[in-house]
Amino acid sequence: MGFPKYTLLQQSESSPEKETSSRLCSPVRSCEPCLKRNAPLLIVLFVSLGFNAFLLYLRLKTQSDSLRGTPTEYAGLLRNVAVPFTIDKVFDSGNQTVSDEAWRSPELVPETGLVAMPNDWVFSKGLPEAQRFPWDKSKGLYVLNGFHNMHCLVS
Repeated sequence: MGFPKYTLLQQSESSPEKETSSRLCSPVRSCEPCLKRNAPLLIVLFVSLGFNAFLLYLRLKTQSDSLRGTPTEYAGLLRNVAVPFTIDKVFDSGNQTVSDEAWRSPELVPETGLVAMPNDWVFSKGLPEAQRFPWDKSKGLYVLNGFHNMHCLVS
């Protein structure tokens, strides 16, 4: 059984493959019309990116400056005490019994996050009206979100 003999094929000078490869070899010439056509769009894109970066800088700077010396809007407290953020590992303990006990602790009962505030104080601060406090209709019942979220997470 003999193997066939292979020979190289000759290409003619005007083959379509050669024309295509010559166009691919000069990317500057082929991209020139694209750049001219898209130049205004690219300019607008870069100006927009620069403007957004500047606005982000101003916002972050303003937020950090406003938190330093001005009191909070409702309670009038100053943010001048540094409190480190800590993660309590008891809620994510490897021991399931310890973790379950922590999630059932009295500190996470949903009533902890309920606050009744007088209507005149609420309106003076521009807060939205809330559900009426059942024992005193002159107060609104507000839910502090963190406590409510913990209750829903546990339930």
